[in-house]
Amino acid sequence: MTETAARRPPRPTRRALLLTGSAAALTVAGCTDLGRDGGDDEDGDDGSGPAAELRASECRAPEDFPEEELRTELEDARDELEDGAVTDPSPAGPDSERRLDARVLSVSPDGALLIAREAWDRAALGLVEDAGALIWETATGALYGRLPVGGGTIAWHPDGDRLAVAGELAVDIVDQEGAPLQHLLGHWPVDTGLGELIAEVASSADGEWLASRGIDGSVRLWRDPGAACEVGEVLDLRDIYPQSLAFGPEGTLLAVAGEKGPIRLYDLEQSDLVEEIDAGDTYISPPLFSPDGSLFWSAAGEGGLRVRATDGSTRTVPGPEGYEPSSFVAAADGRIAMISAPGDIVAVWDPETDEVEELTGAPTTTERLVWSPDATVLYALSTTDGVVAWDGAAWQGFELPG
Repeated sequence: MTETAARRPPRPTRRALLLTGSAAALTVAGCTDLGRDGGDDEDGDDGSGPAAELRASECRAPEDFPEEELRTELEDARDELEDGAVTDPSPAGPDSERRLDARVLSVSPDGALLIAREAWDRAALGLVEDAGALIWETATGALYGRLPVGGGTIAWHPDGDRLAVAGELAVDIVDQEGAPLQHLLGHWPVDTGLGELIAEVASSADGEWLASRGIDGSVRLWRDPGAACEVGEVLDLRDIYPQSLAFGPEGTLLAVAGEKGPIRLYDLEQSDLVEEIDAGDTYISPPLFSPDGSLFWSAAGEGGLRVRATDGSTRTVPGPEGYEPSSFVAAADGRIAMISAPGDIVAVWDPETDEVEELTGAPTTTERLVWSPDATVLYALSTTDGVVAWDGAAWQGFELPG
């Protein structure tokens, strides 16, 4: 691997700010045709007005994926709903210094490969034909390959033989070469027409479950996607507008949090809501499970971190000051890596001893972190500097394409 050099931080990326609307409606999971489900004449659950019906979920083989039909239908749906969205008041144009997308950094279950997504700027400036995803060998930092996949977040299946990609029209299950295995349909605009259909995908530790969070305010559950692919429940969470997902270490507990809470815990095997945690009336960070099953989060304007233990008790503990809780990632040994609020410092915090180790030499601006499965290496992503790795002694840079 080659030594990294810091560069100037990136300008903000273009994005849509979404406005939520209708109240929650009861939904079912199963097969459906491609006709768009419209609203009805019934009031929403909170009496706020008609509650649009969510689409059902379905698994489709690549040969049965109606891509062009869905694309045309999506454009029509967005045209009808565009009045319900507000665009970024200061959108940024393409930047030649921006190399990677800040949302994606994921290591394969065996620790051998690392994946990150190219920034859209690369394609917009004609530097690549289409922005895809880059894969590196972690042992050497050398480029291993490039996946021709678009969309947003990416999650490895724990077996390492496939990935879930938040695609433009569906959750795309692909192999390590990017070839499609299945497409998971269902997410669709309901209250707003702008933004990505699938905002987040997450896989359970055992690979049994995949969860997807969409612009429609639903969280959809899928069992064994890429193989048998059984459709799970559609959780209609428009009453909290879900903002983040987190699987517990055992793989059957799923935490879903709204912007201001609550945090809802679901037992996927029992298909039950286990607990609803009141987070107050302020913005909260995405919840984070520690290896022992404790759940961490923070509330804006409040000091410290809230911790829900496995016995259900909740307490507040002092956390490191000056670090952004939304950046926290837990290692297998319980340590937590984090990024300073300005993004210029990467550190590792041991909650047991409360010791904080700052890792000097990180990029000027770091956007995302991920641990190796054995907790021996910490990987960091800078949209301008690329990917770097901390091996316990120094940061080392990964190869970037020309």
